[in-house]
Amino acid sequence: MNVLNFPRELHAAMDRAILACYAWTDPSAGSGQVIEPGHGFHQNERGQTRYTISPDARREILRRLLALNLEIAAREAAETGTIDRSMRERKKR
Repeated sequence: MNVLNFPRELHAAMDRAILACYAWTDPSAGSGQVIEPGHGFHQNERGQTRYTISPDARREILRRLLALNLEIAAREAAETGTIDRSMRERKKR
């Protein structure tokens, strides 16, 4: 095993484990389409090439995390009977 590839393989394994925790790797889990991380060398928003997940996977993960965050915030607001202004503004969109 190449010494440079070892950290990359660990990084990819960690990413896959995290996706599995959210059930985003199991098509039968009902969490939507499976996310394929597409690890490789990709350019980031600053034009730098880095070993990371693909841009499509990054966008999908961020989209799902935002949806999950909003769902949890709405549930907590319903439990406490409060809703903050930013949630009201998002619901208007």
